[in-house]
Amino acid sequence: MTVGVSGQRRLRRRALNCAISREPQSTLAAQTLMIGRTIGKYRIVGQLGRGGAGIVYKAVDESLNRDVAVKTLNPDLANTEVMTRFRAEATILAKLNHP
Repeated sequence: MTVGVSGQRRLRRRALNCAISREPQSTLAAQTLMIGRTIGKYRIVGQLGRGGAGIVYKAVDESLNRDVAVKTLNPDLANTEVMTRFRAEATILAKLNHP
């Protein structure tokens, strides 16, 4: 599934929920294994982006039947300071209201 740039932005803005996964993400195989998995109430359907801190996946919120973005944190960065920033980012994103 391919999502255009505007679609990616829309999904990021609509990312009202984040899930934390400590799955290994250092290999392409590990990234691909996430697609099709369910984390909590979110079914991972594709990858939107990847950076130094982790990977952002396109997912479906199964309880509300809507598209969301799920950011997973690179487990190598899972120290207290990084986790605090990650949770702060999730809190800020949860406050977004995008039509």
